[in-house]
Amino acid sequence: MAALERLRRAATVHDVATSVDDVLPRVGLSGYALTRLGSRDKPATRAVLVERWDDGWVEHYADAGYLHTDPILAFAEKRLDGFTWQAVRGDRAGVPEAGTFFSDAARFGLSDGVAFPLRSLSSAPAAAVFGGPAGEIPPSAHSFLQMVAMQAHAKLTGVVIHAVSDTSERGVLTRRERECLQWCAEGKTSWEISQILAISQHTADWYLASATRKLAAANRLHAVAEALRRSLIS
Repeated sequence: MAALERLRRAATVHDVATSVDDVLPRVGLSGYALTRLGSRDKPATRAVLVERWDDGWVEHYADAGYLHTDPILAFAEKRLDGFTWQAVRGDRAGVPEAGTFFSDAARFGLSDGVAFPLRSLSSAPAAAVFGGPAGEIPPSAHSFLQMVAMQAHAKLTGVVIHAVSDTSERGVLTRRERECLQWCAEGKTSWEISQILAISQHTADWYLASATRKLAAANRLHAVAEALRRSLIS
């Protein structure tokens, strides 16, 4: 329960992220995302609050536009309790592209996982999604992960945590987010950044938007200014 105690004491986004990171190897998982959900009619209002996946999966997820078509998130929007990825695969009324989504995830070592819808009276609904290689996740781990997800969500949506606080928070921005901000600071457009980093323009925009949100900035120029002020980029 040390991880839960760390989450209770968390004062920054970085504290929350590293606390959840430490949990993953113990239950045979390799990544997670905590995402604010939209409504069935407005999936475009979804937004990733914090995530830790392989860079390749993050880029492919963004490039494929999966934030708005993710079958796991769609399933979470109509559920109140936790569920496995296998339950989503078996949902006949689910997202038509689910087969492609799961095939793509498996190519990045994400063959199985669990997810937990998160709801409260004071914040928008969200979902915590955990994934990793194929293998049964014991029921005891499900309960533990749900407690971790609930505590992380409470912290991330609390009034205390909205942005990184100082230079010790470098880890809250991913390497790609920092790279995109660095090139943005040099005056490069999204298209130019995509050419430099060999990613799509859509993915470059994804990283810049994510960094802007994490820094609680009004726009990408504000995000660059904040990142420079906090020495996250140079």
